[in-house]
Amino acid sequence: LDRPDSFIEKRKWLNGYYFRNLIIPFLISIALVIRASFFQRRRDPSAFAEIDPSNLVEGILVLLAIPFLLSRRGLRAIRLIFNGPLRYYIFYTLWCFVATFWSSDVVYSMFRVIELLVGLFIFAYIFIDIRSKEYAKRVLLYFIVISLIAGIGYHLKSGWISFEYFHSNTYPMIAAVGVVVGFLIFKDRKYFEYDYPHLKYISFFLFTISLVGVVFGTSSASNLSLVVAIILIISLRKSSSMTFFFLLTSFLLLWASWENYQEQIIKVIFPGKSLASIQTGHGRVGFWKLYIEGFLERPIFGYGFPTGEKEGFKYGFGLTNSSHNMFLSVAINTGIVGLLLFLLWIIKYSRFLLKKLREGYLDMKWIIGAWIVFLVNSLSVPALGSHWFWITSSAFCVMVYSVVYYK
Repeated sequence: LDRPDSFIEKRKWLNGYYFRNLIIPFLISIALVIRASFFQRRRDPSAFAEIDPSNLVEGILVLLAIPFLLSRRGLRAIRLIFNGPLRYYIFYTLWCFVATFWSSDVVYSMFRVIELLVGLFIFAYIFIDIRSKEYAKRVLLYFIVISLIAGIGYHLKSGWISFEYFHSNTYPMIAAVGVVVGFLIFKDRKYFEYDYPHLKYISFFLFTISLVGVVFGTSSASNLSLVVAIILIISLRKSSSMTFFFLLTSFLLLWASWENYQEQIIKVIFPGKSLASIQTGHGRVGFWKLYIEGFLERPIFGYGFPTGEKEGFKYGFGLTNSSHNMFLSVAINTGIVGLLLFLLWIIKYSRFLLKKLREGYLDMKWIIGAWIVFLVNSLSVPALGSHWFWITSSAFCVMVYSVVYYK
């Protein structure tokens, strides 16, 4: 039973390596999510500027992550991101940093930019030396599962299990992503190199708990984004003409279904909503107009990242601390310059995914499905384009995975 010293020493070294370079960064990234999801607090700049226990924990976690990113491995991870399509998101984020100088709270705003960059680069740090895509999928699945449980856990604290208390616009987005990612990885696991029994159980668990999240979340935006993602996944083909044909057929079927089964569709996809509330975005259209008017007053540079969006009431164009639309968040915070950089990133990254799909990579199905959910849902809840939300980390995790393993 005695093992050679060389084997024991090698095992110790490997355990230490994985603990330092995988487990600790993973725990930091998931701790940021749990702090922001399970222990929610006020989100306006004045609240973030105050040092309370929750805010202090957030600052400490971000500071703990920075030394990892400044190490050799961290710098390699940052270079990898800059060499791929996500560099355009970095360009947008750097413009956000510039836009902090005309925000109403420069220190707070700079921290929010640093938080975004840390949230993105930490996943590159985790994935960069994991050679097996199957092992990396396990990390990604665990991250989404824990994030979703944390989001649902916040609502469980109320002690009530009802559609009213479980309604949210945040965790249902992760649930919609989980349905797509969990189902497709579970379905395609037999084509992976190895470890598919493990992936089978965790992907099935993610799919199951995500269905619960979608049902109890009663978020129309999440339901709609999930439907759009499913349609696109079914329609996408290597041939552009075949993709167009399937998309056209799908939308014609949807239109016919809407014309004939409108009441039933509203009950399923838009629970608790009337036709009038759907047409007005459940009241969102009203303050979207206010944010557009505010943007037109300072169209070039905006009001400063991210306080322009969060303090819209000071300028008379918003009664909320969120624009509830990623493009409006970008426009009001960073102006046309930021909006162009943001659109460039979306176009470049989408083209990258479509190119890899045509090359026959199986992972692209669930990656594109998750990407569509994030994009469509962010038209109502800006997980992308605004400052860091806890739901943003799941988007970063999926995007970084795609770039690391499909350069």
